[in-house]
Amino acid sequence: MNLDSVESYLRVLKPLDDEIKLLSKELVGIAEDDEEVKLLMTILE
Repeated sequence: MNLDSVESYLRVLKPLDDEIKLLSKELVGIAEDDEEVKLLMTILE
């Protein structure tokens, strides 16, 4: 695999990574007021 292939994959993955980050922020915003969700999130920390 050459460097051009790696750069091509990175260009494809960048928008997906950005979308995942945006959705994660939205989910945290929705869930931050839910006590059960807060408890579950402590498991991940």
